[in-house]
Amino acid sequence: MQQLINIVENLLLEHDCVIIPGFGGFLLQRQSAQLRNGALLPPRIVVGFNRQLTHDDGLLVSLYARQYALTWQQAKTEVARKVKRMQQCLCDSGHLSLGRLGEMYLNGDILSFSPAAALFLPQNLGLVTLYPEKRQEEPVVTIRLRRRTLHYAAACALGFCLLAFPPKSGDDGFEQYAAINPVNYTAILTERQAAIEAEQARQAEEAARIERRKQCRFHIVVASLDKQAAHQYAARLQNEGYNDAFVLPYKRNQYRVILSSYSSKNTALRQMQQLRQQPAYRRAWVYCEH
Repeated sequence: MQQLINIVENLLLEHDCVIIPGFGGFLLQRQSAQLRNGALLPPRIVVGFNRQLTHDDGLLVSLYARQYALTWQQAKTEVARKVKRMQQCLCDSGHLSLGRLGEMYLNGDILSFSPAAALFLPQNLGLVTLYPEKRQEEPVVTIRLRRRTLHYAAACALGFCLLAFPPKSGDDGFEQYAAINPVNYTAILTERQAAIEAEQARQAEEAARIERRKQCRFHIVVASLDKQAAHQYAARLQNEGYNDAFVLPYKRNQYRVILSSYSSKNTALRQMQQLRQQPAYRRAWVYCEH
């Protein structure tokens, strides 16, 4: 069953609806920001389920056949067998775990689906829950003093001012200046120069990376997303060590996430085959830019 769930997760990266024939359809739904139990939940994409969507549109079976090197009829038979196991498990225990999609419960004739956080979706990357701090009112302390005590306090304050700021004498001819802390201009200039050199090095590296991209015509594509999700996914790949990852515009509101690029077609194909051995990049493919 896990193989079938993995196929559904991969298809949801590019499609808003994925149907498991004879079982139901999983749909992506946008959820607005919510305030729950004092926590601010960000807007996100959640996975919904509709048991009425059982018609086979061929999407899941085609990917299953391609991923496991089966004919279309063999893949259809295998998917039907796994769906039967899922239904049997649900009827026997009343519960079915769907991995990162969520949990499904059967109580009599009532079927309910509890979605998971769907953190595998690129649209949900970087979203965090906020916990606003409660402002506490500062206590007010009232101090009551007797009038005689105030007279003593005023006399002490006047004596302190006379000691700290004695009256000037017109005969000494000296002027007093406040001490000024010296400024280390050398350290400031050195720090600014280091920042300028670091920025120049970054710009030079980015220019070299762009020049390498111009020379490479074969790109390994790992996802096709909208603009915001594509840039978030590319940033995550760069943080994971794929420094050459970038976003390539494809068509209106759709962008391709490039993991790496090569000038040789054979090299790109070899790297793609090695990359497909990782579960996260099983659908990687090579795009030739003309």
